[in-house]
Amino acid sequence: MKIVLIATLRLGDAAMASPIIPALKKHFPNCEIDIVVRAGFEPLYNEDPGISKVLSYTDKRQLLSLLKKGGYEMVINCFEGKFNKLLFLSRIPQRIGLRQKKPIRDYFFLTKSKKPVAVSYRQLLTELASLVGIELVDPMPRIITSATTDRTNYIVVHPGSLEKIRVWPYFGELIEWLADTVPHKILLTGSAVEAEELEGYAKGKPNVENIAGKTSLYELMGILKKATLVVGNDTGPVQLAKALGTKAITIYGAAHSRTIGFKDPYELVHEVPCRPKNGFLFGIELNAGGRCEYYDCPTRICLYGLALRQVQQKVKEVLGLNSRLSLYPK
Repeated sequence: MKIVLIATLRLGDAAMASPIIPALKKHFPNCEIDIVVRAGFEPLYNEDPGISKVLSYTDKRQLLSLLKKGGYEMVINCFEGKFNKLLFLSRIPQRIGLRQKKPIRDYFFLTKSKKPVAVSYRQLLTELASLVGIELVDPMPRIITSATTDRTNYIVVHPGSLEKIRVWPYFGELIEWLADTVPHKILLTGSAVEAEELEGYAKGKPNVENIAGKTSLYELMGILKKATLVVGNDTGPVQLAKALGTKAITIYGAAHSRTIGFKDPYELVHEVPCRPKNGFLFGIELNAGGRCEYYDCPTRICLYGLALRQVQQKVKEVLGLNSRLSLYPK
């Protein structure tokens, strides 16, 4: 059997779709699995032993062509609902996915679908697997790569995000404290757009290096994989670090950690009454751990309410540092 997975969402979401691959291989041991990702995200699955070919596309027409010419018997859509029409046009016999923002449309375009009532990303993935008749071998995301780096003994801090309602405001103070306290090199990661701002965090600190915008995804994967610790907002690179097996302190703001659905001993969440108890993920209703959509929130209390001291304590706990160390920058 020849199967293609559609995993074309953002970086963290694409990485978190990984548990379905070993489940498919266990149920269909002789199957051939291809995966479609966004252009640039190919390193996520290039070395996965369960994947035959990693495909990427630049536009919908090219994607449709890839699907039509692939000779696939089954396509599984990992939550990119807007592509269900393309799956229908591809004429792949088995088209499997969840009904998302437009459930009637999705019901028509897919040969097997359901409108789940879920509580987390993990449960959505489990529901998707059930449509294929398989169980997840291990629900935890795992990314396999030989990427590495010559660097040693360092901590990665990822302070940014495309969405301000995800950005914890005290990273400057945290970086200053880390530079004065821990015996590790501090690497600052981010996009090229964030590089100038992060340079301000590194200025005058010989053990802090700003590498924002200076690495490919493959190089970043090597850096994340070998890091002693990663600290950052709830963003793709931080979720990727976890999938690579690295300890990562994740600071949640607009979205609650319950939305992910995986036990995470390193998560930090400031509970606030204004964060919705219910919400939507990929257009699917979640009955727990909603996500705030107030992008222009003037207070961002879910982030400002998480004190610097709390993050410092978590860093000390993870690194096994002396509990008497100062909790504030000098």
